[in-house]
Amino acid sequence: MALFIYYLTYYIKKPDIFPYCMLAILMSQIFMLPVYMKISNTKGKSKAYTLGLTIWGIDMLSLLFLNSSTPLNMILIICIIIGAGLSAGVMVPWAILPTISDIDQIINTKRGTGIYSSLMTFIRKIAQAVTLWSVGIILTLINYLPNQTQSPETLLYLKYVFFHTLIFDNNCNYF
Repeated sequence: MALFIYYLTYYIKKPDIFPYCMLAILMSQIFMLPVYMKISNTKGKSKAYTLGLTIWGIDMLSLLFLNSSTPLNMILIICIIIGAGLSAGVMVPWAILPTISDIDQIINTKRGTGIYSSLMTFIRKIAQAVTLWSVGIILTLINYLPNQTQSPETLLYLKYVFFHTLIFDNNCNYF
């Protein structure tokens, strides 16, 4: 999401809608939690995770077709669907954590919940830090100039980097 504001500001040319987009994503994530809990409990966590990230991935592709003439309603609907899919990507890994701890306790006869939780948090924080650091470097490499009209080449690279980073970041954040 570090690049989302740049995408909305310079590619879509609608910088003021970022807070509304983030609100739509967050609220739909929250509202979808009970749905993914139900799917996890009835069909399994892997089904819930696969379903959610499939919804997220397909809807991310719809962002490729947005431009400055896209109505706000359409952008917000896309953000709601993105949040609905991403909800599983946020919830399921943390729901799997107690299961992993229980299996480890059965195998090793020691409770290692803190180790798994801290390792998962540590890896996630490292991935986020590297991603944010990379955003600054990438923006420099594509000749991004803050608070200015961007060249068509920079906008094209921004669009490519935005989609590449979202796909890469989501696949690396969870294990």
